[in-house]
Amino acid sequence: MFEDNFVEDRWRMEKTLVNKIFFIPLLVMGFVSNMNSSFIQKDNLDSIFVNWNKATFASLNRQLQSSDTTKMKSYANRLLTINGYWGIEGIEDINVNSLRYKFLQIVFSRDDAKEKDFYIIESNESGSTVRIRNFILYTDSMHNTQIEFYLYVNNEWKKQGTCRINKIDIENDLKKYIAPFGKGFNYDDIIITKFRSSIIDQSEYYLFGTLSSISKINTILNCSVRPGSSP
Repeated sequence: MFEDNFVEDRWRMEKTLVNKIFFIPLLVMGFVSNMNSSFIQKDNLDSIFVNWNKATFASLNRQLQSSDTTKMKSYANRLLTINGYWGIEGIEDINVNSLRYKFLQIVFSRDDAKEKDFYIIESNESGSTVRIRNFILYTDSMHNTQIEFYLYVNNEWKKQGTCRINKIDIENDLKKYIAPFGKGFNYDDIIITKFRSSIIDQSEYYLFGTLSSISKINTILNCSVRPGSSP
């Protein structure tokens, strides 16, 4: 009887020990897996951030090279100041506190963000105060566009509203929207970036007065102030 109890107790102890030994690596593996998932996500975001900056910078540089003397000074000025606006010193730099990086965190916090094609429009308003504005555009197969409008307030992006525009197309080649200087509708600089899932397809910088009215981008920007936009 004593021997049977001893064997049974011993078996229970060994089973408990085996479970603990087996369970600890699972905990460690789970922790490492979560860490890797987190790092992979951040690495991807870092890459998107750098590629986004590079694409926009390339647009500015290309237009500087092809511009006439009336625009050359303005483009050169943007090239000198754009890194400071993005919160970086070099084009390969990563700054998680950059307003662009913070916006990417919002966009790619959604489960389906990497499966969608979308546009981001950066369109600030100058005046007595500067309003830093971003728009996200999702277009469905019927060419209907869902627009989300954000303002940068107190060092963070805050969603202001959403609206929908039916039957609007955005040109596949964003360079086609560049108008001769002074012929565009925009009073402030505008950047339009096309994302194919998490890949930067193209990013175009439109100096003030160079975004063509045929783009219908003005309709999209005005959507944010329409009655009925929902926060």
